[in-house]
Order: sequence, then C-alpha cells, then structure tokens
Amino acid sequence: MEACQTPDIAHRCWKPLAVDPLVRSSLISSQHVLCKAFFLCAACSVRSSRFGAPVSRPMTLAGYQAIESEIERLWHEERPVVVQEVSDAADLGDRSENAAYIYGKKRLRQIDSRIRYLSAKLDSVVPVDLAQMLQHTTVKFGAVVTVEDEDGVEKVYRLVDKEESEPKRGRISVQCPVGRALLGKEEGDVVTVRIAERVVELEITALRYGAGEP
Repeated sequence: MEACQTPDIAHRCWKPLAVDPLVRSSLISSQHVLCKAFFLCAACSVRSSRFGAPVSRPMTLAGYQAIESEIERLWHEERPVVVQEVSDAADLGDRSENAAYIYGKKRLRQIDSRIRYLSAKLDSVVPVDLAQMLQHTTVKFGAVVTVEDEDGVEKVYRLVDKEESEPKRGRISVQCPVGRALLGKEEGDVVTVRIAERVVELEITALRYGAGEP
C-alpha cells in the first residue's frame, strides 16, 4: 500500500484503503477516495500496523444496525439535500453575506462530523445476534445476569457494549465496573464492586443467554 503523498488536508490515498464497509458501496466508485472527509488510509491512521492491529469488540446486532441505519440516513438522505441547498444558495451571488449558504455549509460540517463519529463507533466491532447465542455457564458478552446485593435487592442486567449501554433499561456495558466484575463468573459466585464511594457484594443468582429484555 502506498503512503499518502502529502500531509495536507486534501491529500489522496490510493486503494486498497481501510474504508468503512458500511458505506463503501455508497461512496465514490473511482480509484481514489479523499481521506479528509470520512476515512483514513492505513498509513495515516493512528491504528496503523506499527501500533498493532485494533482489538475487535462485540456489539449487539440491534445496536450495530441502529448506528448503521443512522449513517445511511445521514449519507443518503440528509447530506444530499443540504449539498443541493448549499449549491442553490451559492448560485445567488455573494457568499460572504449569504445566510442560506453560510448555514448550509455549517450544517454540512455537522453532518460530516456526525458520520465520522458514528463510523468510529463501529470501528473493529463484531455484531452479535443475541437470539443466536449459545448458553454458557459463565458470564460473557450478551448474558442476562440476575444479581442480589447484601440487602437482598435483586437486579437484572444485560451485558452489552459501552456504545449501547442503557442502565435504566438494565443494559450495562462490559467495560463498566459491574460488567467487568461479572465477566467470567458463574451462577452462585459473589463479586465485590466499588460503586462511587461504596463497596458492594453482588451474588449471581441466575444466568441466561438469548433474546428478550433487558
């Protein structure tokens, strides 16, 4: 793979590139893509081979598809409309005092920034269909774990990725303190977790895998 020829913001990178597969088909069909807008070539990326390969992490299929759908909507629906609005506004004349043009360019930057942000969320992610998960005796990603604290208060958690954590819904990330403490444990095990200024003991009273809430 060739490295980028120049370090300026408009440099081109030649194929093959580390282009996000989610929007590869909807991007440019030519032999080049600009890495300024959305993507970085392997030679430019902080995740290049000299720093080691990125570590894959699981995400539920539903969470993956939700982010993917937003990227598709922004790219195929919102962005083309704003691009046309900016083009129409530019045809009106002086751009420096053209409110529609200035606002359109600002909105375009916001959309591009959002696409970059969402694409980064899916970097190195492996989607997991919860309905297809096999039963395990130990706590892994996707598990539904019932725990009971010292006061007899019972809670049910689904272990998911940090990008889809919803504590009020009972979905906690495998990266959070409780999630990390539960990983690898079995039904009947007791884990000790520091939550804020308090140290609590949680006993695993039930464990299952599969679709459903939480």
